Amino acid sequence: MHPGRTELAGFLLHTDPIAPNVRRVQMFLAEKGLEIPTRVLEPGSPALRSPEYLALNPLGQIPLLEGPDGFVL
Repeated sequence: MHPGRTELAGFLLHTDPIAPNVRRVQMFLAEKGLEIPTRVLEPGSPALRSPEYLALNPLGQIPLLEGPDGFVL
């Protein structure tokens, strides 16, 4: 964790290292001083088409934010 940032417990951000929408989310979090654990998924990764991921996001897209109470954004 970076100094001066608050970690949001229970959240998980699924990211892609090159997607512009992921960068927007990361910039917003940095501006607000927040940090969320991340899971990096490569474009075209089989993990994006796994039944577990498709249950969270039927389109298999990223970014995906999982909340502590099971909500998905």
